[in-house]
Amino acid sequence: MYWNSIFYPFPIIIFFFLGSFIAPSSKVYAESNAYISEIITQAENEKLWEKRAWKKLLFIPDRFFSSQPKSLMSDKNFFLSQEGKINPKLELIETLKAFAVETPKKPDENYLHPQCRFPARFHWLVEELEINPNKMHFQPCPELHKFIDYLDYEGVSLVFSNYVADGPGTLFGHTFLRLHRNKDYKNESAILDDAANFAALIPAERDWLFAIKGLAGGYPGKFAVVPYYIKIQEYNNFESRDLWEYKLNLSKKEIRLLELILWEVGWTYIDYYYLDDNCAYVILAVLEAAKPELKLTENIKIYAIPSDTVRVVNRTPNLVEQITYRASVFSRYITRLSVLNGQERKILKEIVENNNVKLTQSIFSECHNQCKTRIIDTALEYIDYKEKLVGSNDAIEYGDLRKQLLISRAQTGEKSEPLVDAPTSAPPNQGHDSALISVGYGSTFSGTWFTDIRWRPALHDFESQSNGYSDALGVGFLDTILRADYTNKKVYLKNFHLLEITSLPAQIPNINFLTWHFDSGYEYGFGFGDAATQERGYLQLGYGLALYELNNSLILYTILHCDLGYSSSTAGHIGPTLSIGMIQNISKYFKFIAKSEIAKRFHAEKSIDSIKYSLNLAAYANKNLEFQMNIINNNAMPEASFNIRYYF
Repeated sequence: MYWNSIFYPFPIIIFFFLGSFIAPSSKVYAESNAYISEIITQAENEKLWEKRAWKKLLFIPDRFFSSQPKSLMSDKNFFLSQEGKINPKLELIETLKAFAVETPKKPDENYLHPQCRFPARFHWLVEELEINPNKMHFQPCPELHKFIDYLDYEGVSLVFSNYVADGPGTLFGHTFLRLHRNKDYKNESAILDDAANFAALIPAERDWLFAIKGLAGGYPGKFAVVPYYIKIQEYNNFESRDLWEYKLNLSKKEIRLLELILWEVGWTYIDYYYLDDNCAYVILAVLEAAKPELKLTENIKIYAIPSDTVRVVNRTPNLVEQITYRASVFSRYITRLSVLNGQERKILKEIVENNNVKLTQSIFSECHNQCKTRIIDTALEYIDYKEKLVGSNDAIEYGDLRKQLLISRAQTGEKSEPLVDAPTSAPPNQGHDSALISVGYGSTFSGTWFTDIRWRPALHDFESQSNGYSDALGVGFLDTILRADYTNKKVYLKNFHLLEITSLPAQIPNINFLTWHFDSGYEYGFGFGDAATQERGYLQLGYGLALYELNNSLILYTILHCDLGYSSSTAGHIGPTLSIGMIQNISKYFKFIAKSEIAKRFHAEKSIDSIKYSLNLAAYANKNLEFQMNIINNNAMPEASFNIRYYF
């Protein structure tokens, strides 16, 4: 059993194996208890509970806003002391005592001796305190050894599952670990590898409190080790999300310790909070436990967004060895489509639109083998995308056609053209940080001077650089603008967006996406006349169309909304809002955005008209620092401002 040889010196191995065959007597346990008292005294003298490695094994993170130790673990069974969650010293003492207890003569079938239940702690304490195996009985732990023998990993990667414009559930991405069985890091070995995933256990039937429970830790989060190909099928194929893999520089010993940690956390749970104690944050805590010198969680300020944790890992010196891209089925389709000429695209369209086996055979009659190969490869990617094929599932809508295409593809005898690598600007680690703070100074055209202070904890808007983000997706959460009006000597809330999402997916041949926009929040000044100086709460939902031109450097879009609102003067109101916009990427350093909004809002007494337009020129000093010039006309009240924006 390699676990022994990795962790323990030779004399301990011998004693360990003897313990597997010889039932210890009560005298042995009595001697162990006496010996453990000496060990506890030694641990107290060395103040072992203050060591970083011990705290990390207890999942005590480096909180930015708190210096008091508190474990992430919510399950009381993870602790051997009643105060173990907040008292690492007491937990250390109780752990040492538990390691010397006698195994019950008739344990229940689920019983695990503390040495077997907490092997990561046991290994660390044996090394730190140089525990003598001749004075304390070491348990055999057969179930643990089966688990460790099964894992036997050679490497670890942090995997980021990307966001997609037409998938609201993917807005913030997701991270998990890929566990490599081969030393040679190759995508072809994925079928042999495993994935360690931490996720909330959410019931299939979700009630109306689903979102609130997610924010308040109402769902337990648990670790699961599953075959990696299942995660590929889930993210790459079913959800069409690209995967970015960050191969980590971990030693063999650290990987073995990670395996023991996965055993320990597999029995317990952590209350899942969408904003902080989520998949991304807990994965960082696991890596710190396996490699205590890493300082990852301390770089997460208040909330943990998966893309931010990827950047934290990538910025850590000598931690990331290699970055690998795994394209989703949608990305593969786009890549295959890009090499087809006009005639080949026309043939592809006929094939997928007609969905007729006999007609498909006749379409190929005048197409040479290389042409046929390119078209079939593209058509198969298209079908896999449309059918969301996972594993060995058969196509339903295109079942017969897919089988015929596979037969025709085999008959060509041609090799597929290799898929190109992802663009260098795409990795999430190259994107700006998630939180935004902005300071703007400006004036209305009537001479009112003001300063705007803006704070947004997440995530990305179209005014910023799109490196590392989707060109087609803007997400704002708790976006807040305070205005100090110097002329009228007042400070007030100008805008607040509880959640704003804008999705502008490109129209792809044979695939039609809807542009959509959702916004909920508060605004000051929502119409002409009296409404120009009044506030309202609102909810907007709209759909439209986006067009990409000039090699995707120009985006044109239009969206028609339904607008619901409430103000003190109008009470409830409802009406349509038409938005038209343009986003022009001038270069890697400049971007120009123009947008307008025309609204008609009806309430019991009258209607309120609203016309807004804005022009924005953004300049980028680096990925986190931006300068913007804005001209905004809000219901015949034009203003201009200069803004400095910083992501952190």
